[in-house]
Amino acid sequence: MWDTVENGNQIVYDVELIEILRSQQTKEQKQRFLINSKARNALLCVLFEEEYIKVHSFKSAKQMWDTLVITYEVAT
Repeated sequence: MWDTVENGNQIVYDVELIEILRSQQTKEQKQRFLINSKARNALLCVLFEEEYIKVHSFKSAKQMWDTLVITYEVAT
C-alpha cells in the first residue's frame, strides 16, 4: 500500500484523460484502485481536521501525500 502512496497514481484514465468506469476496468486495474482506496482511507483516518480538509477530495493517495509533504516542508 505504501508503494501506492510514494510512487504513483492508481486511478485509471483513457486516452482522453477521462477516468475509466470500474465496470470497464480489468481485474488488475480494479486491484490497483482498491489499494489506492485503502491507502487514501489510511491517510484520512490519521489527519487532523485542517489537513483532512486540504486533501479529502483528492482521488489519489499519492496526490494527498505530495500535498501534505509540501505543506509541512514549507512549515519547517
